[in-house]
Amino acid sequence: MVSLLIVSIFLNIKLFKENKFLKDSLPFLIAGEKISYFKLIDMDAKSIDVNELNSSQIALIFIINESCIDCSGNLPLFNKMSRILTKDGIKVFGIIPDTPSKMVNFSENNKLDFKLYVPEDLAKFKKELRLKTTTDQIIFYYKEKVILNFSGRLDGNSYTGILRKAKQIIKQK
Repeated sequence: MVSLLIVSIFLNIKLFKENKFLKDSLPFLIAGEKISYFKLIDMDAKSIDVNELNSSQIALIFIINESCIDCSGNLPLFNKMSRILTKDGIKVFGIIPDTPSKMVNFSENNKLDFKLYVPEDLAKFKKELRLKTTTDQIIFYYKEKVILNFSGRLDGNSYTGILRKAKQIIKQK
């Protein structure tokens, strides 16, 4: 029975990777996908684009949806993860898919250990990253590809698992 379940999961993943329509219907990016383009603006009105994430540096992207009530507990874990992984050379981006004024309000109301950004073109950003849900997302991006994506409410187990995977990625780099 377990073997059948494993084979089924493997086949579904293979289908999604090979079938663009199925892949595009997912509400998140999967490992191996490339983020083609998006521009971000920080609180100082400085712009950065995805091309500035050079292939030698791992980027950790927190997509924070402030309207996700279940995700409000993620911020302390995002902070903790940011502090740990920044020491290992990972560049951290906190992205609020909203307006600059919402970013400023969010930043003032929360003590964050990482820099916040908003997308320059929100519609293009949501389309490029297939943001179809209102949950938070964590994306590790390296060598122009997504290497890990987690969506939803973090708990102790998922947090530990993500950190473990990040440490493995760092070692393989």
